[in-house]
Amino acid sequence: MSESLQIPQLIEGVEELLSLPDVVIRANELIDSETADVESIAEVIALDPSLTAQLLKLVNSAFYGLPSKIETISRAITVIGMQELRSLILSASAVEVFNKVAPEAIDMNDFWFRSVYVGLAAKQISGDRRKAEMFFLTGLMHDVGKIVLFMKHDAIANEMLREAMDSDKSLHQIEMEKMGFTASQVSSALLQNWGLAETLYEPISIMYENVEASPYLKDAAILRLAARLSDCTEPEVKGKNADKLSTVLEDRHLLKAAGVKADDLEDIMNDVNLYCFDVLSVINPEASMVF
Repeated sequence: MSESLQIPQLIEGVEELLSLPDVVIRANELIDSETADVESIAEVIALDPSLTAQLLKLVNSAFYGLPSKIETISRAITVIGMQELRSLILSASAVEVFNKVAPEAIDMNDFWFRSVYVGLAAKQISGDRRKAEMFFLTGLMHDVGKIVLFMKHDAIANEMLREAMDSDKSLHQIEMEKMGFTASQVSSALLQNWGLAETLYEPISIMYENVEASPYLKDAAILRLAARLSDCTEPEVKGKNADKLSTVLEDRHLLKAAGVKADDLEDIMNDVNLYCFDVLSVINPEASMVF
């Protein structure tokens, strides 16, 4: 099966459907530029009224808890910073892009619940304010490769999902056995194809790999731990291999790699539970109404 499925071919087949809006690409380029100012970035975002409204709604949500209402994108940039704004732009746009093309076989409400949870958990686990939004975006996007797999090879994707439900193996183990790569690696390739930073896509690529040398080992471990925490709280039961918090707490190797203590996980999960639905209600309102 691995001979017939290759990541570049999967991405190439859907790149036109799964492309970021021009406004988002331009805004991302400006944020990366050393010469761009707040007003020029705000002017570009204003070209997309729907995106502008969504960003302002999220900035004014309980998630940020700002003392006064933010009414313009330029003010939002001043208050939350360019890097956080980038995360919000990419998050909102990605949800819209994938919701338009998602196969019926995928419950997108459950998908985005889990993705937002992983993003917030990764952000909390890292404890690094400088990289907080990178971790959120990485967590949010880590599983979008699953959508690509269902779009291109739904029979194989369903077969692997059923096997994971009925066995003691994890889904990523089955993916490696069947395809020679994981859905996370497809996610990583798609983000790379979008021209996003290596700091975003590389931790996703190696989150389930036994890589000995990489500058992103800790980031990947944080992402993997966040994904396992989401499995402990997901609305759907994930079969025999569903994680229990007790088993995560006992995984001392993963906790050490992620740089977190077992005693801290309960507080982390409480914080994530507190904000998860606020974020979800903005980027994918339908999901927040279901759960």
